[in-house]
Amino acid sequence: MNDIDAEIEKYHTFLASHSEDSAQTVPLRLALGKSYERAGQQEAAIQEFAKVALFYADQGQIMKAMAAAQLIVRIDPEREEVLERLGELYFQRKTISAAQLDEFNESMKHIEALQGEQPEASETELSEEEEDLSEQQPAAEFDVLTALKQLPLFTKLSISELRGIQENSILKHFAPKEAVIQGGNVRRSLFIILQGNVKVMGKDKEQRDIFLATLEAGTSFGEFALFGRVDPNLSVIADQACLVLEIPRDVVLKLAKNRPIVTETLKSLYRRRMLDTALARVPLFSQLAPQDRQKIVKYFKPVKAKQGVKIVREAEPGTSMYFIVSGQVGVYISLIDDEKIETETEPFMLATLTSGDFFGEQALVTDEPHSATVIAETDVIMLRFTKNDLAVAMRKYPWLESSLQIEAFHNQMRTKYTLLKEMLPDAKT
Repeated sequence: MNDIDAEIEKYHTFLASHSEDSAQTVPLRLALGKSYERAGQQEAAIQEFAKVALFYADQGQIMKAMAAAQLIVRIDPEREEVLERLGELYFQRKTISAAQLDEFNESMKHIEALQGEQPEASETELSEEEEDLSEQQPAAEFDVLTALKQLPLFTKLSISELRGIQENSILKHFAPKEAVIQGGNVRRSLFIILQGNVKVMGKDKEQRDIFLATLEAGTSFGEFALFGRVDPNLSVIADQACLVLEIPRDVVLKLAKNRPIVTETLKSLYRRRMLDTALARVPLFSQLAPQDRQKIVKYFKPVKAKQGVKIVREAEPGTSMYFIVSGQVGVYISLIDDEKIETETEPFMLATLTSGDFFGEQALVTDEPHSATVIAETDVIMLRFTKNDLAVAMRKYPWLESSLQIEAFHNQMRTKYTLLKEMLPDAKT
């Protein structure tokens, strides 16, 4: 009997002393599978790895089951396609299209170029005179300046700067049902709603009209045509009589070159837009109305991680989901939970996630610990949404709870289990 045969016999003896469904059999089966693999007995190795995968699947630990399934795919690559399908389901990947991601990156480059042209001097302190809205101003002017001052994009500007915006912009009245924009924002202007509200409409793949959002007085639209692609399917219709201020693109760009706060706010708006698009494809949030989804989006906060940083750690409590704005992370998992058990099995890299991908969604709807470790492979910018953020949002907007697709999330978990069983061979006892 050679060394490998003796090793295989030893592991069979150990396994015979344990219950078939015991967690203690996992390291033994992994070691036995590797011994079979070295002996050239591929089918026997697959059987042992399949038993580990099924054990974890039955425990609801889908990611550990996927890691065990990777051992099978290494021996039998024909099963790789199903494993990839499972990975796409688990990690909420490609929630935005390549074209949308390219548009976002191109717009961010334009904004960062503007930042490079900004003066190094600190922001000008505003005098008391500039901060005051003079009583001598006409009522109409007072309304416009006040509305501009309340917008995040302009909130830090001086009154003289706001007055310059007003003087170089166009004030327009729209009757109910009249088009404010038809066939896209071809002039690439920024629009401020001073009175009334509007409906934003688009078209689906079959060119049917679809409702996107309702915007009220005090909000703006058109920011995303300043740099990005003009969407020819976009229309904005007055829902009631409206007063709208149209600010030409060159006016906004001139401000952006001189005021860092404007470019930073633009970057934030672009990130939120990409996040909103992506969130609509995440099952948990897919049935929220556009305006309700915006209420969730505003709770996502930017976070950064340097290359090599562990963003989440396997087995630690899960509290957050993450959306990757830029950079790349690796998802790793160990097949052995007990650090006292010696094994040659290294942590598995289950997936590489990049811009537009989510991870950690399960932390919002379960109390389970993280099932994997996520490590920044490059410097990463993300948007984070915590379980506490979700609780605060539902207290403030209680109707959101009925629209959250918590059952859809659990249905998806069942689909993952079915897919996993589909790719695994029947494990013989």
